[in-house]
Amino acid sequence: MQTPFWFVVLALVACALVYRGYGRWGWRRVWRPDPNRQTPAHLFTDGQEYVATPRAILWGFHYAAIAPLAVVLGPLTAAEFGWAPALAWLLGGSLLAGWMHDYGAVMISVRHQGRSLGAIADEWIGPAGRLSLLSFLLFYLLLVSAALMQVIGRFWQLLPGSFAATMGMVLAAVLVGRLLHRTRLPVAPVTVVAMVLAALCLWLAAAAPAEPWGTAARTGIGCLVLFLAAVLPMPWVIQPLNYLVSLPAVLATALILAGALLAPVTGVRLAQPAWTGFWGQAGGMGFEGLPLWPVLFAAGLGGAVSGWRGLVAATATAKQLDNETDAFPVGVGAMLAAALLGVASLAAWVVLSREQIQSADGTGAVAWLSGVSRLTGPLLGGPDEAALRAGYGRILAVLAFSGQALVTRCWRLTCTEVFGGSVPGHRAVATAAGLALAWGLGVSGIWRSLWLYLGGADTLLAALTLLLITVYLARKRAPSAHTLVPGLFLLITALATLAWQTVRLARTAWTGPATALVPETLRTLVPGLARGLDWLAVLFGLLLLGLGLRLALLAVRAYRRARAGSRR
Repeated sequence: MQTPFWFVVLALVACALVYRGYGRWGWRRVWRPDPNRQTPAHLFTDGQEYVATPRAILWGFHYAAIAPLAVVLGPLTAAEFGWAPALAWLLGGSLLAGWMHDYGAVMISVRHQGRSLGAIADEWIGPAGRLSLLSFLLFYLLLVSAALMQVIGRFWQLLPGSFAATMGMVLAAVLVGRLLHRTRLPVAPVTVVAMVLAALCLWLAAAAPAEPWGTAARTGIGCLVLFLAAVLPMPWVIQPLNYLVSLPAVLATALILAGALLAPVTGVRLAQPAWTGFWGQAGGMGFEGLPLWPVLFAAGLGGAVSGWRGLVAATATAKQLDNETDAFPVGVGAMLAAALLGVASLAAWVVLSREQIQSADGTGAVAWLSGVSRLTGPLLGGPDEAALRAGYGRILAVLAFSGQALVTRCWRLTCTEVFGGSVPGHRAVATAAGLALAWGLGVSGIWRSLWLYLGGADTLLAALTLLLITVYLARKRAPSAHTLVPGLFLLITALATLAWQTVRLARTAWTGPATALVPETLRTLVPGLARGLDWLAVLFGLLLLGLGLRLALLAVRAYRRARAGSRR
């Protein structure tokens, strides 16, 4: 295999097997959606979170919400273990676990009046499970928010016009939301308007002169917009923004896949080996010297199985579902589209050498953009590579920003669920605190030490979601082995990842040298700061590991009780 042609062929076959075969079995035999049953969006319509949304709009919303983590974070691991294990997990994980995780997360929330994972855990696992899960979610969302905030800042700094494109898309999204929910325009004309506005925003951002905004100004404006998006009703900003950015994102993904399919004709070849060994090689993510299991399965975020996708499904998508039958095309369809995006991303990575990825200026995403340009340039008549990188980069920046907005909203909702009507649970206070904490982690550099924690935490959340679905299905006397087995595998993998990284950082913090990437000036002013941040990273790991073990024990006990009850 000298080109990524077979990547796409295998991915299309796997997606067809899920959507037309295995997934249909789960739809008909396990969940049995009822088109006549009212969904939470109709039962509890409030214009804030519960908003019945047309299937096409909700598909775009869900796809954009789950896409950013699949774009960059996971497939880059191919540079360190080889593309063969990454492709195998991307497709195998989607086929055997990803679809049932995403679809099950939507359906279990819909069948519980649109309640969150924490509230569902309270019912099926107990109050201790609810508290542990919500506490875990706060740590998890903080890690995701810090990572995204840092990445967005680097995009705005390195990719010309990306800040202007982001802010333009936000303004356009407000207009699209008004057309959809206030004027009640049908989906087709709204989509036409959205496509025109998205193209206009991206074109104006490319044609505009250099942005006068400095780093501090961009950060301040971005945080203000994120704050407003998190506290305003969902149809005002986040829902239309996700739908708006999904349109160019789907087009870009189709172009990358087409470039990979036509690689035998255009002459774009693989620049990396299929297999480099069980122990990771230097490739840009800092996994060198780490074992393929559990690292690859935990760090391969988004493309195969991701806890973030289940959180989005239960926290946001289920509250907007117009009909139970929409859950399959939205949950499974968008998940498979995200898997195809992961395959496209993998193809873009592996047409670059590891040396090219390592030499990227400031962030691996810039290298990824070079790979995308190499695949699609011949299809577009060979435009300037720098212009292509900037164009794709602007789409990626808006995707990351829309994802950050939803992360911030999920943080705010979780804080409200944990703290209730107290001051920390107030929507404005919780939102501001979440943004401040994420910014602090991003600036300090500690988030880099927590990167593998993020992968372990995301996988652990996916495992817990699958186990929660398993308990529910067992109680309902429905087939549950298809969720139990992958749930247990992901659980063991996630706990092993968190334990491995905690021990690794503890050794470094104990023996030195410090690894926390704080600015040199700050390290000089405050001696020992880097070492202290390393110990803080160890504490993060211990907290995540402890909460994960507790939740795993509670979930397994609940499953055993459910199985015992179903036999009576």
